Amino acid sequence: MPPDWPAKTGRVHIQALLFTKEHPTVPCRVHIPTRPAMDCCRKKNLFLVLALIFDLVGLGLVLAGIFAPISFWDFFILSGPLLIFISLIFWIFWYMGSLTVPYEDLLPK
Repeated sequence: MPPDWPAKTGRVHIQALLFTKEHPTVPCRVHIPTRPAMDCCRKKNLFLVLALIFDLVGLGLVLAGIFAPISFWDFFILSGPLLIFISLIFWIFWYMGSLTVPYEDLLPK
């Protein structure tokens, strides 16, 4: 691989030193191409935006059901918390996308 390979493709390139069973003192280099960092950030940001939108719309529906003088207020009171509950799914996806695993834990033992 040329040294400017990550700059040309926009991909992150990880080098790992692995020790084989036959030669435990001689490391061998392994190149592990990974996905671009922007794809990961876009997915995390998408879940964050969806969670915030669902929370805000759910809160707005609850407040509209409480304070607005409308005849079908129960629809707003019941659908608001439902949207807030659904937003928990997006919060969990956002949190799971933000977790990082140390590289040493990914290597075979």
